[in-house]
Amino acid sequence: MFRMNGPRIGLYASQGALMPISDRIAEDKVDLGKFPKSLVDLYTLDGKQYGIPTGPGTYNTIYQAGGQVISEDKKKSGYDDPATIEGLKFWKGLLDAGVSPSIQQMTDNDPIEMFKSGKLAMWYDGSFDAPQYFRTEGLNADVAPLPAGPGGEATIIHGLASVVYAKTPHPEQAWEFLKFLGSETANRIQAESGAVSLHRLQVTVEGQQWKTCVSASSASAFA
Repeated sequence: MFRMNGPRIGLYASQGALMPISDRIAEDKVDLGKFPKSLVDLYTLDGKQYGIPTGPGTYNTIYQAGGQVISEDKKKSGYDDPATIEGLKFWKGLLDAGVSPSIQQMTDNDPIEMFKSGKLAMWYDGSFDAPQYFRTEGLNADVAPLPAGPGGEATIIHGLASVVYAKTPHPEQAWEFLKFLGSETANRIQAESGAVSLHRLQVTVEGQQWKTCVSASSASAFA
């Protein structure tokens, strides 16, 4: 069993490398409704489920500008859409205006460390890195929601899912462990460690464990 990045699910599942788990989900009555639908759908191919979400992640300015990366039917690129182009121009505009370090500077230096040392005034990052910022002595920082664009407020959901190798000699044991990783208990363990924000919907709404890891911040910006 291993973690699968969302964009790779189609390649591995279509080549028969992953074990379909739809029947096991139905048999054990695993409620995938506890997760955001778009995150569940990310790990579905040809009507079969291949993973249970274990972490969210987040290409936002394209959608904030009203553009798209690919059409809903997955047959047409969205990169020639004028709105998509505007969303990408946002980043180049920051470079052209001199308000962002150059690509070379951010290649030669870790932007996270630049922010923590006060060399960057702002940094666009995920909730998974928030705990380390608020554990950095002397760093006076906080978080804020993503700004809205011409297309309104938007974000892309991404993330990881636990999947099982199709030829595993231990499918039953792998399935039991996969179920546990998607459970409320496992979510709370992750949250209490500060590793990632919560991704089960009920726990996200009710749980406060992860927020205590970034208690000095406006953690609601990650909601």
